[in-house]
Amino acid sequence: MRRSILIVAFLFGLACSACADSLSLTYTVMGSGGQSQPIAGFSDSSFWWVDSTGTTPGSVLTGYGFDPVPPGPGQSPFFINQYASGSLLLSSSFTLTGTETLAVDFSSLWKNNQPWYEAEFALLLQNSHVVAVLADVRPDGINHTGDFGSMPGTAYATPSPGVTTSTTRANTTVVTLGGISYGQNSNQLGECVANGGACMTLIASSITPGAGDYQLLFGAFNLGSPSGPSALALNLVSVPEEGTLADLLVMAALALAWIMWRRLASRMRVAKPS
Repeated sequence: MRRSILIVAFLFGLACSACADSLSLTYTVMGSGGQSQPIAGFSDSSFWWVDSTGTTPGSVLTGYGFDPVPPGPGQSPFFINQYASGSLLLSSSFTLTGTETLAVDFSSLWKNNQPWYEAEFALLLQNSHVVAVLADVRPDGINHTGDFGSMPGTAYATPSPGVTTSTTRANTTVVTLGGISYGQNSNQLGECVANGGACMTLIASSITPGAGDYQLLFGAFNLGSPSGPSALALNLVSVPEEGTLADLLVMAALALAWIMWRRLASRMRVAKPS
């Protein structure tokens, strides 16, 4: 029986270790950001972050081939980048096979009650050029700049084909990054009063981009008008192995059934009269 338990435990251990393989990446900050220690109520582990107070010019985004607000009729490409500034977080290079899915989770936090001209984004790069927009959001989850509604020239870039993404508004404890406190920490006008203290949006994106070498680029930018500040906190970058967990659980169940059948058959042979 002890051998049975050990075999099943080993298979379950393999299954759990294959649930999600977190990529071990290093990051370079351009602007304002860094690596934060764990924050109670927000993250149990250290995490990387950037905010929109950085002075990295929007022209850097043009070099990657990305405009957080694509131009409307009569506007020049990368028009908004002439006025934008903020911070970028660039990952080290990593390699994916043709069937691996990349999953990225991050939090967008804001302090001002009206983050109308803030943008938080996640991009997949290949050869220093954007091959997929994983997410491009206003921190409060609205998909356009200003308060006049979504129209060409104000709408944020949509996720690229093949990208699955979700956004969820959430409450958060006070999160202090770079000396700026985000979250509901007073009842004064200018905090996130109108949002009931929900000063955070959770973004989860995934894509299966095909075999190749890639990098990730995250950004928190102000688009040229008084707003913000806002910050992007990177929660997780992983390569979940779909189907592996289910397959190993089935293997464990079959192994246990086979062991039990052998034990039963052995007992029947012993009990059979000669």
